[in-house]
Amino acid sequence: MNSPKSNHFTPDELRHYSRQMAMPQFGGEGQKKLKRAKVAVIGAGGLGAPVLQYLSAAGVGTIGIFDFDVIEESNLHRQVLFNTEDIGKSKARVASKRLEKLNPHINIIANQVRITPENVINQFRLYDLIVDGSDNFQTRYIVNDAALLLDLPLVYGSIYRFEGQITVFNYVDEEKKRGPDLRDLYPKPPDTGFIPDCSTAGVLGVLPGVIGSIQATEAIKILADIGDVLSGKLLVMDLLNIDTQMITFAQPAQKRTIDRPAIEERLKSYRNDYDAPRGVSAQTVSDWINSSEKINLVDVRSPEEHERFNIGGTLIPLDEIELRSNEINTETKTVIYCKSGQRSAEAIRRLSDHKETDLLYNLDGGVDSWRDLFNRRER
Repeated sequence: MNSPKSNHFTPDELRHYSRQMAMPQFGGEGQKKLKRAKVAVIGAGGLGAPVLQYLSAAGVGTIGIFDFDVIEESNLHRQVLFNTEDIGKSKARVASKRLEKLNPHINIIANQVRITPENVINQFRLYDLIVDGSDNFQTRYIVNDAALLLDLPLVYGSIYRFEGQITVFNYVDEEKKRGPDLRDLYPKPPDTGFIPDCSTAGVLGVLPGVIGSIQATEAIKILADIGDVLSGKLLVMDLLNIDTQMITFAQPAQKRTIDRPAIEERLKSYRNDYDAPRGVSAQTVSDWINSSEKINLVDVRSPEEHERFNIGGTLIPLDEIELRSNEINTETKTVIYCKSGQRSAEAIRRLSDHKETDLLYNLDGGVDSWRDLFNRRER
């Protein structure tokens, strides 16, 4: 992983960062620390997008974006890094291109991957800090445990309708005392489906912008070594009533010991939940369609994508999949498809919270693989 030159600023960089370097608490030393820093941002969605924009603009030298998802129309009211021309494209890749234009002086690394117990350590090993903008509890706990094993501070944010929360986990102060982690605040994840996600509960569009901006602020403070860090304190913001609370849930710094073998075992325990949905090739689906065997097809892309090209079946966009799960017949073979196979895999994971998925199949490679199959036949 290459970083920008640590202590040299070009005239363009000096102009770019001049307003924050003018602050006595920050100055040139703070800017140098940002330039040397490597930050991993989990998610390029509601929380991740503003985090990425502000960290990039501030001059964090290397930023890794981790997001396996694609842009949907329902994202656009809160993920203002994207626009309608981006629908169906990779969030990580589109974000990377936008951020490179925002600040060409830094390194942006787009990782179109899903964070799993198997890959989490290797993905974050070379970073200095993690910002969590993920949208599911399992990823949050996996990232938390990885941060503990790697001794990395973790900036946490969450949103629900009008309310957001921010804190910093695993922060180590100058005396090498360690702050609390996610399990000190929430000892275990809630039962699956107990707390609905944004697609079910809804969210005010500006909320992730506010919360994500504060996450970026905490990250900059940690990297530049300025100000008081939100370690052991949970900032809760209710935008509906313009109400804020600061909740102290643990001592910000103690002589905490990390039980590494126990954490490693905990990571292993997640793996069964991360089994990939059962895949099926385009050739097999074609054979099923041409046989007398009854199968169902469900397209989880946007209406615009479906209209441009589809292989038949019912259109249920990914963000509606849980609300419309009753429309999916799981008593016969059902093939879920999208452009590349990523959204359809996520759809099956979401459906598994509501019904049996033994007869649900993910079209490997999505409609791209379907097109490739028939293009080969025509040659």
